[in-house]
Amino acid sequence: MKVFRRVALVALTEKGIEKARQLRGRLRKGDLYRPEPFGPCQHAWEKAIGLPLSQHLPEWFQTYDQIVFFLAVGAVVRLIAPLLESKKHDPGVLAIDEQAHFVVPVLSGHEGGANTFARVVAGTLGATAVVTTATDATETAVLDEIAEDLDGIVEPSESWKQAAMALVQNHNAIIVQEIGRRGVWVEEHTWPSNTICLHSFDNMPDRSNQFVIGISDHLHGDKPVDLWIRPGSLVVGVGCERGISSEALDDGLTRFLSESGFCRRSVRRLATVDVKQDEQGLIAFAASNHWQLDFYTPTELSQVGEVPNPSLVVEKLMGCAGVAEPAALLAAGTSQLLVPKRVVASPLAKQRMTFALARLADFQEAGPATGASCLRRRRAGRPRIFDRQSR
Repeated sequence: MKVFRRVALVALTEKGIEKARQLRGRLRKGDLYRPEPFGPCQHAWEKAIGLPLSQHLPEWFQTYDQIVFFLAVGAVVRLIAPLLESKKHDPGVLAIDEQAHFVVPVLSGHEGGANTFARVVAGTLGATAVVTTATDATETAVLDEIAEDLDGIVEPSESWKQAAMALVQNHNAIIVQEIGRRGVWVEEHTWPSNTICLHSFDNMPDRSNQFVIGISDHLHGDKPVDLWIRPGSLVVGVGCERGISSEALDDGLTRFLSESGFCRRSVRRLATVDVKQDEQGLIAFAASNHWQLDFYTPTELSQVGEVPNPSLVVEKLMGCAGVAEPAALLAAGTSQLLVPKRVVASPLAKQRMTFALARLADFQEAGPATGASCLRRRRAGRPRIFDRQSR
């Protein structure tokens, strides 16, 4: 799913430009496009453009995650129609009336994040988000928003539509969330009456034709789960011998995570010592997986304090008690490892490697504070109906 990192605001009238400037100031992100006749630009993020708008749309569709038009919905539909490709590739598109009463997601509501962004924009402007997607219109919690808030990856992706339909049609469903972060727990949402929310796979009820959704960075290969949301919660500390290949590191990490019972799709960062900044295999390995790679000096690693498995050899060579364990702790911003360091060998290389695993500090495992292992059936809420007089 796309998120709203790159935003374009488009306005054609004086009132619309005023509202667009107001929105840009509060969002603190985005480029504002408006016609040249309205004089010199007032801000660095404001751009004067020639008309017609249609000549700029192909570039905007390729550049931005969200495009916000201060135009009528019909006008927006006519503008973007020739460019539509698929919900997996098109940006989110919003239409806002120039009085900023209503914010309407026109394109890519779920996949493109337009529904979520519409709520953000509506809250910023004091407007009403008009979301017509079935799951939103019935106040059913939207799984893709939870996945986005957890920086999650969905697997298998082809089961996503089945999950949404199970919730929309109020079929038997179970959501098991083991990992979350502040404000992102299943019980904080309203669910259909036939959906049960749990924090553990223990004693999971067996109901006929039930759809099971799991939210966890643990592998759980033996669990009867139809759809996984894998939160982006894990950090891997890495130590390796010189000249190791990217392929060997890939194979070694797969072995390490499999033996440890954690899911590779939840990894978001690698961390190591700064003397590895020229280790081409490690750099290629991080890049090929789109993972952030953090480097720490020996001094920084030594300040972590006691590590579970200090190395006299590393301390003699570098002045710190280890690499993989303190690097994982520093990058995760935590003081506790999920898995202490392990030395791993791969048949793809003669060099050995060391891995340690930590969880990012803002993620937590479900426990008493989050109602672990409690059985909850959420009552479906009534749909809200908005009109101008209710504002």
